[in-house]
Amino acid sequence: MVLRDLLFLLLLFLSLALFAALYYGLKYKRKEKTLRFIGAFCGAGFCALFLYLAVFSRSPHDAGTELVPFWSYRASVSKYYALDVFMQILENIAIFIPIGFFLPFTFGKRERGVLPFAFLLSLFAEVCQYVFSLGVCETDDIINNTLGAAVGFGLYCAMTAAEIKDGCFEIAKPRRFLTGLLPLFAVYEITVLLLVVRELIHIG
Repeated sequence: MVLRDLLFLLLLFLSLALFAALYYGLKYKRKEKTLRFIGAFCGAGFCALFLYLAVFSRSPHDAGTELVPFWSYRASVSKYYALDVFMQILENIAIFIPIGFFLPFTFGKRERGVLPFAFLLSLFAEVCQYVFSLGVCETDDIINNTLGAAVGFGLYCAMTAAEIKDGCFEIAKPRRFLTGLLPLFAVYEITVLLLVVRELIHIG
């Protein structure tokens, strides 16, 4: 299962890298409308995929709630839980990265509405899971999904802060570029910290 999750993360970032290459290629050729259409189509597609995985593909079974924030973070470093809990955190973050990355093409100048939309989308899925007995309604899922959307939106900001002029790659908006990378670095630091703490607890 861990290998499957790692492959999923690898394919996710490869797909974003390929789109970034496509983005600069189309922008260099001034095909803005084509670029917005592809981005909006991908954003809608990932939203639909999330709803399918979180709601429509599930069969009714015993439902429950886990409303204590960050319980999964504490569980992920506990010696009584398997590494699957840690990977579930990464999955919930990762699945919203493309949503945060592609939706700004749909929102246009109102790109800051991406994060509230991602929060509401995740909340909707969790409420559906509870109401229709499709799974456990967890506060952590909403937190991790929104964090994933922040990473994706940050990558979008970093990507759009750079441009190609006369065949050369330039960062036209350094502040937007650096600020956009902050959520990714935050997730990286959280991941490393959890792994280190988990290892120290298991050694002890």
